[in-house]
Amino acid sequence: MRQQRGQIHIILLVLLILGFILYINFSDRSLLKFVLPSSSPVKSTPAPRQLTPGVSPSTPSPSTPSVATPAPVAPPVVIPQPTVDTTPPVISNFSHQGDVLPSGTREAVISVSTDEPASCKYTANPESSSYSSMPWYDQTGRFHVKTITGLRDGGSYEFFVRCQDFNGNINTGSYLISFKIQP
Repeated sequence: MRQQRGQIHIILLVLLILGFILYINFSDRSLLKFVLPSSSPVKSTPAPRQLTPGVSPSTPSPSTPSVATPAPVAPPVVIPQPTVDTTPPVISNFSHQGDVLPSGTREAVISVSTDEPASCKYTANPESSSYSSMPWYDQTGRFHVKTITGLRDGGSYEFFVRCQDFNGNINTGSYLISFKIQP
């Protein structure tokens, strides 16, 4: 019974959405002429007649012309256009920037934040890799985390990070995360 009620709610929601879409698309009456054809887009109304003695009111007077009145026209619907995002994500909150980690550290978590949902990649050598060939850093959203393993005592490490938002905007330069392990 509960599952049927849930299915009915989903069906009602779909019908409501479809009705709203139809309302928006056909709220301009000019589109309805293809669905409900009318005889003429211009309505004509007879002009008021003066009564003449000895003439029947049902007899049209040849001297009184009929005046066509245009149908009311709805104002155009202005739909705001979405703004196009052309700015790459801003990267901030670098982890381990210049840190010296204690000897014995074999892994470290590097992280960055972005000002919008994005996918980030990293590399140890940015000159030899294009963004498309860099390994994935994180694809989650605004906070990006990557665990780096295989670290050695006395080692210096540099990782270059670039991110791309969901509109395809990529950072033009790489951001550096660097740290050392004590000997």
